[in-house]
This record gives sequence, structure tokens and C-alpha cells, in this order.
Amino acid sequence: KVFAADIETGFIAHMLERARREKTPEVFPLLVPPDDPRVVLPVDVVFICDTFHHIDDRLTYLAKVAKILAPGGAVGVVDFKMGDIPVGPPPEHRIAPGLVISEMAEAGFHVVGIDTDEIWTAVGRDLPQVKSKVAAIKAAIASVAAQGKAKK
Repeated sequence: KVFAADIETGFIAHMLERARREKTPEVFPLLVPPDDPRVVLPVDVVFICDTFHHIDDRLTYLAKVAKILAPGGAVGVVDFKMGDIPVGPPPEHRIAPGLVISEMAEAGFHVVGIDTDEIWTAVGRDLPQVKSKVAAIKAAIASVAAQGKAKK
């Protein structure tokens, strides 16, 4: 199962339509508040895309994420590049990869990879198990990146 959580009803409708169109019944869009992932089942991967900079109290949020991760679970964070690029929030609202890493470490996660071209960080509680999940997170990131390029 894939729980696709978002805080915007418009994105929930988009995800429902996309899951229907792509015949992916394992995708379950969830409308959630901005401060709680609201998933109660243990999950293998939490993928946070283009929203980490919106979370006000990231350490509390990450503590909630840690509670829903299955043993060996992984977290992937993708957010907009620093600097002046034509997409995303204004540069002053972007988040530096170093800050993502330090906040994840403060929350008890271990960074196992970062790609500053995509601002990609994969972290988890059980480092050897996390490394086995990195390929899945990279594939998800590549899919998101490809979709973004296709919209240009």
C-alpha cells in the first residue's frame, strides 16, 4: 500500500484521479493536517516531496514520522534547490540541505545519502536496512523530477 498524504484537497483529488488513470489501486490519498502525517500503520518509507520547508516544527513532525516507521524504515526528503531557479518558492523560503541533515540527525535519523543536485536526503533508524531502501527512494525522486521537467 502507498499512503499519499497531503494537506491540500486539490492534490488529494489529483492523486485519486491519477491512481485511477494509472490503475494503481494500492495508492491511498490521505488528507492530513500540516503538523501530523496521520498514518497509523507502520510504513517502510516516508517520502516528503517539496514540502519540508513548509513544516513549522520539523523536529516534532520528524518524531511523529519516527513513530510510524517500521523497523529499518527510511525517510526521503526532496525539496527545492537553493538559489534562484524558475520553479518553487521564493529563495528565502527554501531550505539548505545542511539544515535538513542537521534536523534529521537531531531527530535521531542517520543520513545515508545526499544528492545536492536534487536536494535528496535519505535517512533512517537502522542504517544497514535503510541502505537497502535507497534505490526505491531514488526511483521515486527520479519520477517526481521527470514529472517536473515534463511540465516545463
